[in-house]
Amino acid sequence: MSIACGRDTRLGRISNVRSVGIDIAKSNYAAVALAIDGIPRSSSVWSPKDKRDSTAARLEDYYLWVMRKLLLYRADVVAVEKLEVFQNKNTIRAMSNHEGVALLAAKQRKAIVLNPGVSQARGVVFGNGRLSKDDAWGFFRKMYPDLELRGKNAGGTDQMDAFTHALAAPTILERR
Repeated sequence: MSIACGRDTRLGRISNVRSVGIDIAKSNYAAVALAIDGIPRSSSVWSPKDKRDSTAARLEDYYLWVMRKLLLYRADVVAVEKLEVFQNKNTIRAMSNHEGVALLAAKQRKAIVLNPGVSQARGVVFGNGRLSKDDAWGFFRKMYPDLELRGKNAGGTDQMDAFTHALAAPTILERR
């Protein structure tokens, strides 16, 4: 499988893979993160400019933001978080809207697009897909103590989930 990057034929591994993870938003925060060859490099957090905007206006803002980030990060493979919630209908609707927008934006950037659940990504990165968001946050901070993240309740856990998807993407792709 070729990913628009180098392949080390001696080792049979793909190199210089620019993988992007996208953590989808409910209403407050979403995040996009870049990993290059399994090393977390950069991330960004989105939140609506005005929560009173219509759903269509917020989704358009989110779409443009995701497109800019994908252009900036030049992703080879994008892992968009798959909705795995069992909450109220409004939460499911909001998250599925953001998931669809992120999938569309990634596909339009001509990247390989994956749609793993958070448990699958956490299983690859942490070895345990059943970790809670809080436990994953703790493990991630220990694994990457020098990586700057926002506060836990200010989009930091969303950044962590985006990085988790970015780090898991090449492994998930190879397993397909």
